[in-house]
Amino acid sequence: MKKEILIEFVWGNLTEDLKKRVIDFWIMEKAITKKEDAENRVNDLLAIAKIDDTLVGVATGIVTPHPQLKSKVVFYRTYIAQDHRNNKIAQRLFLKSFEELDKIDDLKKDNVMGLLIAFQSPVLVENYIKDQKPVLEKFHDLTFIGYDQTGVPMRIAFFNNVSIKI
Repeated sequence: MKKEILIEFVWGNLTEDLKKRVIDFWIMEKAITKKEDAENRVNDLLAIAKIDDTLVGVATGIVTPHPQLKSKVVFYRTYIAQDHRNNKIAQRLFLKSFEELDKIDDLKKDNVMGLLIAFQSPVLVENYIKDQKPVLEKFHDLTFIGYDQTGVPMRIAFFNNVSIKI
């Protein structure tokens, strides 16, 4: 029997226990190899994915200026456990993060435009991004805005009721 994957938005409600579990998850998965780096990034936690009480995925985001948009964005990252990929967990984490952040008026008042994602996974880039397959539509109306300095394609899901100020 397939177990249910629970997606939970945790931004602003981080406990020390959850932080420790996420740091251990990253280290165990070798997603982040330096404990200090993991300890810094855990404060950016947006959402988690669990099966029973076991972490299988995490999403982080940090509000940062985006020079091309002349606004701020939430720079989004995700990591899914090796054994749980291809279960649409990354999409579900992204959607939950977007939906919850979009409700926060203070972000919009601070000129935060949306959730920015850079597709760094070679599998996604090779199989989906290059060919513009419909997988992107399942994330949330992502708009291509260019490439970063290393050639990674960047896309943004704009929050509702925001506008670029010129």
